[in-house]
Amino acid sequence: MIFLAGGIDETNVKRAISQVAPDVIDLSSAVEKTSEDGTFHGKDPEKIRTIVTMVHD
Repeated sequence: MIFLAGGIDETNVKRAISQVAPDVIDLSSAVEKTSEDGTFHGKDPEKIRTIVTMVHD
């Protein structure tokens, strides 16, 4: 099983999938919601939806 992690976000997820063909992708920090001062506010449902949609297209 191949896990891919580190810097994967909406700008490169499709390329990562096509080049590596991972079984699992860690998107943890890519889907975080933060304020302008960098304060963490949890996961961003819209970012999650965007990336999931991209992966399934």
